[in-house]
Amino acid sequence: MSTAIDRTETAFRQYATGTLVSQPRSSFDTDSGSLVFTPGENMDDSVIGTRISGKFTIGGSEQADYDVETPVKSDLVVVFDTENGELKGAVAGSRTPDVRTGALGGVAIKHLARPDSKTLGIIGTGRQARTQLEAAVAVTAFDEIRAFSRTEENRERFAREMGSELEIDIEAVDSAEAAVTGADVLVCATTSPSPVFDPDLLEEGTHVHTIGPAWKDAHELDMDVVEMADVIVTDSKEQVREYADRYFLAGTKHEEQMVELADVVLENHPGRTSSDAITLFSPMGLPGTEVILANEILNASTTV
Repeated sequence: MSTAIDRTETAFRQYATGTLVSQPRSSFDTDSGSLVFTPGENMDDSVIGTRISGKFTIGGSEQADYDVETPVKSDLVVVFDTENGELKGAVAGSRTPDVRTGALGGVAIKHLARPDSKTLGIIGTGRQARTQLEAAVAVTAFDEIRAFSRTEENRERFAREMGSELEIDIEAVDSAEAAVTGADVLVCATTSPSPVFDPDLLEEGTHVHTIGPAWKDAHELDMDVVEMADVIVTDSKEQVREYADRYFLAGTKHEEQMVELADVVLENHPGRTSSDAITLFSPMGLPGTEVILANEILNASTTV
């Protein structure tokens, strides 16, 4: 994960300088489902490619847009060499996009959370929460980690398995309040279409990261959290504009206030301006970053 975070941070620098060419994702929809294409070109590494994400209707049951962990979703990242036009390779499965999403969160924590952050709260204990935790502990030495999900078995398993994998202590707590109260960094990684915690629980100086539903008709964050934020950061304002009809901040005053993470990484924007500022990261998934990470995997596989 540390390598993925470093590579993703470099990708933001490349995005800001124009050597990472990023185009908003597009969708091909049919009655059976959809294929979502997330393309990008890294000119520095002479590669171009796309992530293809398949979402399908199985057994007559439609998949909700906010169901980020449905079993009927498949991923493939294909990479081409721009110097010779050949297919360099493909990486299948959810691990690459999951690590990418985790790495985005890691870069955001590195640049937006308080340097002295000691307590991490996590709401949600699914696949996405796992890579968010991996990234969070890769960039910050937390003294306390609390995880909550509605199902006791899930949160206990998350704490046990991730604690063993990362060799850290994780407390499975029985309420969102217990996860949020006193958290320096709060990660929301749920599939909930409605707010998952009371905004009044947030304390000054908290960095909040939402990767769950962020649509106008389904969002895991209360709008009061957005109102409380001193700075709102995303990874692609272009993708925000592309989702003007769906994204929960599109068309609001908050969209106009949004800052790109690349500008924070390059110090073109200060990001956090004080220790008591509340920072909010709402990523869209910068197109091209999956291609960069898949290329790293392919390069590593050819050197073994």
